Amino acid sequence: MSRKGFLRINDILREDYSSSAGWKENLLFSEMNNFDIGRLTSGRFIIRDSARTHPVFLLRKIERDSFTFCPCSSQEYNSQNSSYIRKGAMTPPSRIPIDKNSYILHSLSFNLNGSSREIDRLPVRGLVAAEDIVGNLHKRGAGYE
Repeated sequence: MSRKGFLRINDILREDYSSSAGWKENLLFSEMNNFDIGRLTSGRFIIRDSARTHPVFLLRKIERDSFTFCPCSSQEYNSQNSSYIRKGAMTPPSRIPIDKNSYILHSLSFNLNGSSREIDRLPVRGLVAAEDIVGNLHKRGAGYE
């Protein structure tokens, strides 16, 4: 098959993340407001600047339109007990690599409906490949601390 043919098939098979029906584990969203993260984590997420944002990671699908998310940070808060998305990872459909290690703060997880105002308009960064996640702690139960 020609390269042009392969690229066309790749475009056809590309996932659609525009609605929560297409969301799956390891999907990364960008730009959730720190204030919202702080509220959703019952104040456990430290808010230094409420005008700033952090990415959020989809840990698991709970039911049809309910999901468990957790914030990500360039700082590791869990005393060397964190999984992280490695610097340089690609997250298709985005063509921009992750610019620094992004720690998955699984101990600060929260549940949301896919149509909730906090998540439904966030930009989808893309799907993180399993080989781009260092560590397995993000796979433990949502209440893991």
